[in-house]
Amino acid sequence: MAIPDPRTMSLGDLIVAAFDQAALFSSDPLEVSRLATQCLSRRLRNTPRITIGLRSAATAI
Repeated sequence: MAIPDPRTMSLGDLIVAAFDQAALFSSDPLEVSRLATQCLSRRLRNTPRITIGLRSAATAI
C-alpha cells in the first residue's frame, strides 16, 4: 500500500490513509482493519522517534 511519508502528516491523517488504502483490497471490515493495522505498525515502527521534554509538553497544553 502506498501511503505518504508519515513524518509529513498527522497521525489521524495517516490512519485514515491506511484504512482508505486497505479498503481498496477488501470489502470485509475485519480484513480491512487487519491490513490497515499491519500497514500502520510497519510505517510507525520505521519512523524516527520524536521526544518532547517535560517543560515543552507542559507549555503545549
